[in-house]
Amino acid sequence: MANRSYLYVVDEVPGQPGTTQVRALSEWNWDVPILHRVLLTGSPRLCPSTIWDPPVPAIIGYYDTGVAHLERYFAALPQTDQVRANTAAALAVLRDPSRRGRYLLLETAEIVALTLDDDSEGSEREAALADAFTMELAEVGDIDGWLRQAATIRPEDLDSATGAGQWPAVLYYGPHPQVPPAGPEAYAPPGPPPSAPSQTPYVMPPVPYGVPPTGAAAWGFGFLALIPFPVLGSIMTGLVMLLVGRSQRQHGPPVATVGRNAANWGLTYVVVSSLLWTGHFVLLYQLTKDGPSSDFYPIGIPLTIWAGFTLLHLIICGVGVSRAKKGQAFEPPSLPFLGTQRSS
Repeated sequence: MANRSYLYVVDEVPGQPGTTQVRALSEWNWDVPILHRVLLTGSPRLCPSTIWDPPVPAIIGYYDTGVAHLERYFAALPQTDQVRANTAAALAVLRDPSRRGRYLLLETAEIVALTLDDDSEGSEREAALADAFTMELAEVGDIDGWLRQAATIRPEDLDSATGAGQWPAVLYYGPHPQVPPAGPEAYAPPGPPPSAPSQTPYVMPPVPYGVPPTGAAAWGFGFLALIPFPVLGSIMTGLVMLLVGRSQRQHGPPVATVGRNAANWGLTYVVVSSLLWTGHFVLLYQLTKDGPSSDFYPIGIPLTIWAGFTLLHLIICGVGVSRAKKGQAFEPPSLPFLGTQRSS
Protein backbone atom coordinates (compact mmCIF):
# COMPACT_ATOMS: atom_id res chain seq x y z
CA MET A 1 0.00 0.00 0.00
CA ALA A 2 0.97 3.62 -0.47
CA ASN A 3 -0.79 4.54 2.83
CA ARG A 4 -2.44 7.70 1.55
CA SER A 5 -5.74 9.53 1.67
CA TYR A 6 -7.09 10.17 -1.85
CA LEU A 7 -9.57 12.89 -2.84
CA TYR A 8 -11.33 12.67 -6.20
CA VAL A 9 -14.10 14.48 -8.08
CA VAL A 10 -17.04 12.60 -9.62
CA ASP A 11 -20.34 13.59 -11.20
CA GLU A 12 -22.22 10.38 -10.39
CA VAL A 13 -22.54 8.40 -7.17
CA PRO A 14 -20.39 5.25 -7.48
CA GLY A 15 -22.40 2.06 -7.60
CA GLN A 16 -25.29 3.55 -9.56
CA PRO A 17 -25.93 2.55 -13.21
CA GLY A 18 -23.54 4.15 -15.69
CA THR A 19 -19.84 4.90 -15.78
CA THR A 20 -18.31 6.92 -12.98
CA GLN A 21 -15.64 9.21 -14.42
CA VAL A 22 -13.09 10.00 -11.73
CA ARG A 23 -10.87 13.09 -11.68
CA ALA A 24 -7.92 13.50 -9.32
CA LEU A 25 -7.86 16.37 -6.84
CA SER A 26 -5.60 15.77 -3.83
CA GLU A 27 -3.74 13.16 -1.78
CA TRP A 28 -1.99 13.04 1.60
CA ASN A 29 0.59 10.64 3.04
CA TRP A 30 -0.01 8.61 6.22
CA ASP A 31 -3.15 10.41 7.35
CA VAL A 32 -6.51 11.88 6.33
CA PRO A 33 -5.80 15.63 6.44
CA ILE A 34 -8.14 18.16 7.99
CA LEU A 35 -8.58 19.72 4.54
CA HIS A 36 -10.10 16.52 3.12
CA ARG A 37 -12.51 16.17 6.02
CA VAL A 38 -13.68 19.79 5.88
CA LEU A 39 -14.28 19.47 2.14
CA LEU A 40 -16.49 16.42 2.75
CA THR A 41 -18.88 18.24 5.12
CA GLY A 42 -21.40 18.75 2.29
CA SER A 43 -23.90 16.03 3.33
CA PRO A 44 -21.31 13.22 3.70
CA ARG A 45 -22.41 9.61 3.12
CA LEU A 46 -20.74 6.26 2.61
CA CYS A 47 -20.75 4.94 -0.96
CA PRO A 48 -18.95 2.14 -2.84
CA SER A 49 -15.24 2.71 -3.35
CA THR A 50 -14.00 3.43 -6.87
CA ILE A 51 -10.58 1.89 -6.08
CA TRP A 52 -11.11 -1.12 -3.86
CA ASP A 53 -13.29 -4.19 -4.34
CA PRO A 54 -16.73 -4.23 -2.69
CA PRO A 55 -17.77 -3.86 0.02
CA VAL A 56 -15.00 -1.40 0.96
CA PRO A 57 -16.61 2.08 1.09
CA ALA A 58 -15.58 5.64 0.34
CA ILE A 59 -17.11 8.90 1.59
CA ILE A 60 -19.00 11.19 -0.81
CA GLY A 61 -20.29 14.75 -0.36
CA TYR A 62 -21.38 17.72 -2.43
CA TYR A 63 -18.53 19.62 -4.12
CA ASP A 64 -19.96 23.16 -4.02
CA THR A 65 -21.11 22.86 -0.41
CA GLY A 66 -17.75 21.44 0.64
CA VAL A 67 -15.83 24.26 -1.05
CA ALA A 68 -18.10 26.89 0.51
CA HIS A 69 -17.51 25.32 3.94
CA LEU A 70 -13.77 25.24 3.33
CA GLU A 71 -13.73 28.95 2.50
CA ARG A 72 -15.36 29.67 5.87
CA TYR A 73 -12.86 27.39 7.59
CA PHE A 74 -9.89 29.07 5.89
CA ALA A 75 -11.16 32.49 7.02
CA ALA A 76 -11.25 31.23 10.63
CA LEU A 77 -7.64 29.98 10.64
CA PRO A 78 -4.73 32.07 12.02
CA GLN A 79 -3.76 34.27 9.08
CA THR A 80 0.00 33.81 8.70
CA ASP A 81 1.81 34.41 5.40
CA GLN A 82 2.14 30.65 4.85
CA VAL A 83 -1.52 30.02 5.60
CA ARG A 84 -2.56 32.72 3.14
CA ALA A 85 -0.29 31.28 0.45
CA ASN A 86 -1.54 27.73 0.99
CA THR A 87 -5.22 28.68 1.11
CA ALA A 88 -4.89 30.80 -2.04
CA ALA A 89 -3.35 27.81 -3.85
CA ALA A 90 -6.12 25.52 -2.61
CA LEU A 91 -8.94 27.84 -3.65
CA ALA A 92 -7.35 28.42 -7.06
CA VAL A 93 -7.55 24.68 -7.71
CA LEU A 94 -11.00 24.19 -6.22
CA ARG A 95 -12.48 27.09 -8.20
CA ASP A 96 -10.90 25.90 -11.45
CA PRO A 97 -13.85 24.95 -13.74
CA SER A 98 -11.83 22.07 -15.23
CA ARG A 99 -11.57 20.43 -11.80
CA ARG A 100 -15.04 21.15 -10.48
CA GLY A 101 -17.72 18.43 -10.32
CA ARG A 102 -20.91 17.51 -8.53
CA TYR A 103 -19.37 15.38 -5.76
CA LEU A 104 -16.14 15.03 -3.81
CA LEU A 105 -15.08 11.43 -3.18
CA LEU A 106 -12.73 10.57 -0.30
CA GLU A 107 -10.96 7.19 -0.37
CA THR A 108 -9.53 6.32 3.07
CA ALA A 109 -9.14 2.52 2.98
CA GLU A 110 -5.34 2.61 3.15
CA ILE A 111 -5.39 4.88 6.21
CA VAL A 112 -8.13 2.86 7.91
CA ALA A 113 -6.05 -0.31 7.48
CA LEU A 114 -3.24 1.31 9.48
CA THR A 115 -5.50 1.61 12.53
CA LEU A 116 -6.20 -2.12 12.78
CA ASP A 117 -4.59 -4.62 15.09
CA ASP A 118 -2.44 -6.92 12.92
CA ASP A 119 -3.18 -9.83 15.26
CA SER A 120 -6.96 -9.66 14.80
CA GLU A 121 -8.57 -12.22 12.51
CA GLY A 122 -11.92 -13.39 11.23
CA SER A 123 -15.05 -11.82 12.67
CA GLU A 124 -13.01 -9.74 15.12
CA ARG A 125 -11.16 -8.09 12.24
CA GLU A 126 -14.36 -7.62 10.24
CA ALA A 127 -16.01 -5.86 13.17
CA ALA A 128 -12.94 -3.65 13.65
CA LEU A 129 -13.01 -2.69 9.96
CA ALA A 130 -16.69 -1.77 10.06
CA ASP A 131 -16.16 0.31 13.22
CA ALA A 132 -13.14 2.05 11.66
CA PHE A 133 -15.08 3.21 8.60
CA THR A 134 -17.99 4.34 10.74
CA MET A 135 -15.56 6.37 12.87
CA GLU A 136 -13.97 7.85 9.74
CA LEU A 137 -17.36 9.11 8.57
CA ALA A 138 -17.93 10.56 12.05
CA GLU A 139 -14.52 12.30 11.85
CA VAL A 140 -15.80 14.29 8.86
CA GLY A 141 -18.55 15.67 11.09
CA ASP A 142 -20.09 19.06 10.28
CA ILE A 143 -18.65 22.45 9.46
CA ASP A 144 -19.65 24.03 12.81
CA GLY A 145 -17.31 21.69 14.69
CA TRP A 146 -14.41 22.51 12.38
CA LEU A 147 -15.04 26.26 12.67
CA ARG A 148 -14.86 26.02 16.46
CA GLN A 149 -11.54 24.20 16.14
CA ALA A 150 -9.99 26.55 13.56
CA ALA A 151 -9.08 29.48 15.80
CA THR A 152 -7.13 27.28 18.24
CA ILE A 153 -5.52 24.93 15.73
CA ARG A 154 -1.99 23.77 16.54
CA PRO A 155 0.76 25.24 14.32
CA GLU A 156 1.87 21.73 13.32
CA ASP A 157 -1.63 21.04 11.92
CA LEU A 158 -1.78 24.05 9.59
CA ASP A 159 -0.35 22.18 6.61
CA SER A 160 -2.98 19.47 7.09
CA ALA A 161 -5.68 22.15 7.27
CA THR A 162 -4.59 24.07 4.17
CA GLY A 163 -3.22 21.39 1.84
CA ALA A 164 0.30 22.85 1.88
CA GLY A 165 0.05 23.64 -1.83
CA GLN A 166 -0.03 19.95 -2.85
CA TRP A 167 -2.58 19.55 -5.66
CA PRO A 168 -1.37 16.97 -8.21
CA ALA A 169 -3.33 16.38 -11.41
CA VAL A 170 -2.80 12.59 -11.23
CA LEU A 171 -2.72 10.75 -7.92
CA TYR A 172 -0.55 7.82 -6.87
CA TYR A 173 -3.43 5.37 -6.95
CA GLY A 174 -6.93 5.49 -8.35
CA PRO A 175 -9.29 4.14 -10.98
CA HIS A 176 -7.57 3.74 -14.31
CA PRO A 177 -7.34 5.63 -16.45
CA GLN A 178 -7.58 8.68 -14.19
CA VAL A 179 -9.09 11.66 -16.01
CA PRO A 180 -6.79 14.70 -15.76
CA PRO A 181 -8.28 18.21 -15.75
CA ALA A 182 -8.93 19.83 -19.11
CA GLY A 183 -6.60 22.54 -20.37
CA PRO A 184 -3.07 23.32 -19.22
CA GLU A 185 -1.86 21.02 -16.44
CA ALA A 186 -0.90 23.88 -14.18
CA TYR A 187 -1.03 21.79 -11.05
CA ALA A 188 0.63 18.61 -12.33
CA PRO A 189 3.65 17.39 -10.33
CA PRO A 190 7.00 17.28 -12.15
CA GLY A 191 7.87 14.07 -13.97
CA PRO A 192 5.65 11.07 -14.72
CA PRO A 193 3.31 9.76 -12.00
CA PRO A 194 4.49 6.67 -10.13
CA SER A 195 3.04 3.31 -11.06
CA ALA A 196 0.06 2.01 -9.11
CA PRO A 197 0.79 -0.31 -6.20
CA SER A 198 -0.02 -3.97 -6.65
CA GLN A 199 -1.45 -4.58 -3.19
CA THR A 200 -5.06 -4.13 -2.19
CA PRO A 201 -6.46 -3.29 1.25
CA TYR A 202 -8.26 -5.70 3.52
CA VAL A 203 -11.82 -6.53 2.53
CA MET A 204 -14.39 -5.37 5.05
CA PRO A 205 -17.92 -6.63 5.78
CA PRO A 206 -20.97 -5.02 4.14
CA VAL A 207 -21.54 -1.35 5.01
CA PRO A 208 -24.91 0.42 4.66
CA TYR A 209 -24.21 2.91 1.90
CA GLY A 210 -26.05 6.20 1.68
CA VAL A 211 -26.71 8.36 -1.38
CA PRO A 212 -26.35 12.12 -0.82
CA PRO A 213 -29.81 13.73 -0.69
CA THR A 214 -31.05 15.62 -3.75
CA GLY A 215 -34.25 17.26 -2.49
CA ALA A 216 -36.28 15.36 -5.12
CA ALA A 217 -38.63 14.09 -2.40
CA ALA A 218 -39.97 17.62 -1.87
CA TRP A 219 -41.12 17.69 -5.50
CA GLY A 220 -42.23 14.04 -5.46
CA PHE A 221 -44.84 14.69 -2.78
CA GLY A 222 -46.53 17.03 -5.25
CA PHE A 223 -48.12 13.93 -6.78
CA LEU A 224 -50.37 13.71 -3.71
CA ALA A 225 -52.60 15.96 -5.83
CA LEU A 226 -53.76 12.74 -7.52
CA ILE A 227 -55.64 11.77 -4.34
CA PRO A 228 -59.31 11.44 -5.44
CA PHE A 229 -60.52 14.02 -2.90
CA PRO A 230 -59.87 17.32 -4.73
CA VAL A 231 -60.08 19.92 -1.95
CA LEU A 232 -58.38 17.76 0.68
CA GLY A 233 -55.77 16.56 -1.83
CA SER A 234 -54.84 20.10 -2.87
CA ILE A 235 -54.36 21.30 0.70
CA MET A 236 -52.47 18.16 1.77
CA THR A 237 -50.19 18.39 -1.26
CA GLY A 238 -49.10 21.95 -0.55
CA LEU A 239 -48.59 21.41 3.18
CA VAL A 240 -46.52 18.24 2.70
CA MET A 241 -44.39 19.95 0.02
CA LEU A 242 -43.84 22.81 2.48
CA LEU A 243 -42.79 20.52 5.35
CA VAL A 244 -40.55 18.27 3.26
CA GLY A 245 -39.10 21.23 1.36
CA ARG A 246 -38.17 23.07 4.55
CA SER A 247 -36.57 19.92 5.98
CA GLN A 248 -34.03 19.96 3.14
CA ARG A 249 -32.19 22.87 4.81
CA GLN A 250 -30.23 20.39 6.92
CA HIS A 251 -28.49 19.06 3.79
CA GLY A 252 -26.72 22.29 2.78
CA PRO A 253 -27.26 25.05 0.20
CA PRO A 254 -27.77 23.09 -3.07
CA VAL A 255 -30.41 20.75 -1.62
CA ALA A 256 -31.93 23.53 0.50
CA THR A 257 -32.56 25.56 -2.67
CA VAL A 258 -34.37 22.62 -4.28
CA GLY A 259 -36.51 22.21 -1.15
CA ARG A 260 -37.31 25.93 -0.92
CA ASN A 261 -38.43 26.09 -4.56
CA ALA A 262 -40.65 23.04 -4.07
CA ALA A 263 -42.14 24.53 -0.89
CA ASN A 264 -42.87 27.82 -2.67
CA TRP A 265 -44.61 26.01 -5.50
CA GLY A 266 -46.58 23.79 -3.10
CA LEU A 267 -47.90 26.82 -1.23
CA THR A 268 -48.70 28.52 -4.54
CA TYR A 269 -50.72 25.46 -5.54
CA VAL A 270 -52.66 25.62 -2.26
CA VAL A 271 -53.45 29.33 -2.65
CA VAL A 272 -54.54 29.12 -6.29
CA SER A 273 -56.58 25.95 -5.66
CA SER A 274 -58.29 27.53 -2.65
CA LEU A 275 -59.23 30.62 -4.65
CA LEU A 276 -60.63 28.55 -7.51
CA TRP A 277 -62.65 26.26 -5.25
CA THR A 278 -63.98 29.28 -3.34
CA GLY A 279 -64.95 30.86 -6.66
CA HIS A 280 -66.77 27.69 -7.65
CA PHE A 281 -68.85 27.59 -4.46
CA VAL A 282 -69.65 31.32 -4.70
CA LEU A 283 -70.90 30.84 -8.27
CA LEU A 284 -72.80 27.73 -7.23
CA TYR A 285 -74.60 29.65 -4.49
CA GLN A 286 -75.34 32.73 -6.59
CA LEU A 287 -76.60 30.86 -9.64
CA THR A 288 -78.68 28.22 -7.84
CA LYS A 289 -80.26 30.21 -5.00
CA ASP A 290 -83.42 30.68 -7.07
CA GLY A 291 -83.45 27.06 -8.18
CA PRO A 292 -81.14 24.32 -9.45
CA SER A 293 -79.31 24.82 -12.75
CA SER A 294 -78.82 22.07 -15.31
CA ASP A 295 -75.89 23.81 -17.03
CA PHE A 296 -72.30 23.06 -16.00
CA TYR A 297 -71.10 26.47 -17.16
CA PRO A 298 -70.59 29.11 -15.88
CA ILE A 299 -70.66 27.31 -12.51
CA GLY A 300 -67.94 24.94 -13.68
CA ILE A 301 -65.50 27.57 -15.00
CA PRO A 302 -63.39 27.64 -11.78
CA LEU A 303 -63.34 23.83 -11.72
CA THR A 304 -62.10 23.67 -15.32
CA ILE A 305 -59.36 26.17 -14.56
CA TRP A 306 -58.43 24.18 -11.43
CA ALA A 307 -58.19 20.94 -13.41
CA GLY A 308 -55.87 22.61 -15.93
CA PHE A 309 -53.79 24.13 -13.14
CA THR A 310 -53.52 20.75 -11.41
CA LEU A 311 -52.28 19.20 -14.66
CA LEU A 312 -49.66 21.98 -14.85
CA HIS A 313 -48.77 21.29 -11.21
CA LEU A 314 -48.14 17.60 -11.94
CA ILE A 315 -45.94 18.46 -14.92
CA ILE A 316 -43.94 20.97 -12.85
CA CYS A 317 -43.46 18.40 -10.06
CA GLY A 318 -42.23 15.85 -12.60
CA VAL A 319 -39.72 18.35 -13.98
CA GLY A 320 -38.70 19.26 -10.42
CA VAL A 321 -37.98 15.62 -9.51
CA SER A 322 -35.99 15.07 -12.72
CA ARG A 323 -33.90 18.23 -12.27
CA ALA A 324 -33.24 17.54 -8.58
CA LYS A 325 -31.88 14.08 -9.35
CA LYS A 326 -29.44 15.77 -11.76
CA GLY A 327 -28.35 18.24 -9.07
CA GLN A 328 -30.24 21.17 -10.59
CA ALA A 329 -32.54 23.56 -8.73
CA PHE A 330 -35.75 24.02 -10.76
CA GLU A 331 -37.55 27.29 -9.97
CA PRO A 332 -40.96 27.64 -11.64
CA PRO A 333 -42.89 30.92 -11.37
CA SER A 334 -44.42 30.89 -7.90
CA LEU A 335 -45.30 33.11 -4.96
CA PRO A 336 -42.05 33.76 -3.03
CA PHE A 337 -43.31 32.75 0.41
CA LEU A 338 -39.86 31.52 1.48
CA GLY A 339 -37.72 33.71 -0.75
CA THR A 340 -36.27 32.92 -4.17
CA GLN A 341 -33.02 31.68 -5.62
CA ARG A 342 -32.19 35.17 -6.81
CA SER A 343 -32.85 36.85 -3.45
CA SER A 344 -31.04 34.30 -1.29
